Amino acid sequence: FTDKVSSYLVEVYMNTKSYDAALQSIERIAQPSSEILGAKQKILFQLGTQAFTNTLFSEAINYFNRSIELSKYNRQIAADAHYWRGETYYRQEEWEKAKRDFQTYQQQTLQKNIQMYALSEYNLGYILFREKQYANAARRFLAFVSAEKEQNKSHAGQSDLYLKNKSNLFLWQVQSDASC
Repeated sequence: FTDKVSSYLVEVYMNTKSYDAALQSIERIAQPSSEILGAKQKILFQLGTQAFTNTLFSEAINYFNRSIELSKYNRQIAADAHYWRGETYYRQEEWEKAKRDFQTYQQQTLQKNIQMYALSEYNLGYILFREKQYANAARRFLAFVSAEKEQNKSHAGQSDLYLKNKSNLFLWQVQSDASC
């Protein structure tokens, strides 16, 4: 009976976006059901995105880690947690960790036609550009442009990307010529 009441309480907290209270309720349940653990995964993810928005990056990483640990309950939430943990590492300039998370996101997501997927291409392109892997970076930037066009999104950011890609291709050509 107590677990049933806790389950309803969690649902109320979720609907009112009281994620901290929902998490506290879940953690008081002695033996949470799969449904409750799935809700916990979602709550941890939401708390992670809130911490990210508030630039509390170490807190965000902690929440995303905990959400990922519950990946068996919802693969898409786990994939999204990888994306946002990658964004967090990206903002902290922890490039290798960010790259790993963006790649994991791309492998696991079921939603390849959304803006997040396109942004993961852009971010991977930027990381590869920083690593002087110009040809791979160019491919990622072009994949970003293609994904953006497919979504019929605003092309406001594409002029910046076009210039970066031209610079990228120029640097790649210079590097190729120098190695000959």
